[in-house]
Amino acid sequence: SRPVFHVLVQLASRFGFPIRLSRWCTQGVRRRLRARGIRLADRLWEDLKPDAAWNEKTLLGVLMRMRPGVNELMCHPGRCDEALRAASSFSRERERELRALCSGAVKRWVFERGIRLIHFGALRAGAWGRKFGWEAES
Repeated sequence: SRPVFHVLVQLASRFGFPIRLSRWCTQGVRRRLRARGIRLADRLWEDLKPDAAWNEKTLLGVLMRMRPGVNELMCHPGRCDEALRAASSFSRERERELRALCSGAVKRWVFERGIRLIHFGALRAGAWGRKFGWEAES
């Protein structure tokens, strides 16, 4: 809602934390946020259906389409156990995403192109993360 967004922008400006992009964040909204010094990604990759999860093929496909800048990939990798299955409708998919993100082909592609992987909080500090020390696997 508009009042909630207004409060979010005030807090982000005051405390220097980034705002996560979403579908409502138009180019005009992005320009206004950046003008206030608020950090955000240039692009958000999230266009999977709710019942889908990243796999190696879809992940490599989106990596190949990413342009320079800060690209946020929405994903929820993890290990599935009984507690997670009880708490989340997106449980087994987390393991599929974990396998995709850890696959040798994905790690090799990222490593060979010198892509920096950071967590969202690194946008706050502007410390764009560091390259992971992955070795390309044969």
